Amino acid sequence: MTVHFHASRKNANARVKKLLLADVQEEPQVSWSKQAERITFICWDPDAPSPQNASGFLHWFACDQTGTTPTRAAWNWTPPAPPHGFPHHYFFGIFKQTDGNVVQIPKARAPFDLDAFAAENKLILLEKVGFITETTSWFG
Repeated sequence: MTVHFHASRKNANARVKKLLLADVQEEPQVSWSKQAERITFICWDPDAPSPQNASGFLHWFACDQTGTTPTRAAWNWTPPAPPHGFPHHYFFGIFKQTDGNVVQIPKARAPFDLDAFAAENKLILLEKVGFITETTSWFG
């Protein structure tokens, strides 16, 4: 899977690395080199709202996709905005939809428990990449 932030020329990858907050504000271009019958693309922050009180946040969601790039999102991209002083992890996952199962679109971005969501919708993780970012200024 490739997750590319075009303007900053930064990528999320399997070796989770730190990216500047300014470099991950635009909607990323996501692609996958394999073909699957039905897949779901998800970006989530497991650390939201804070690592000490994490309940998760859904940053982007596209289900029932059949190509190698998502063509329509049920939840459009919401850029990272971690609170000052608390770095957050952001993960992009590609999930196989099993047995013709219809994926239920989450009703809200938060709280978002990826493990529970994947189990309820019978999703199988095919690949995951990510990055870490933080707010380094009190002013954003």
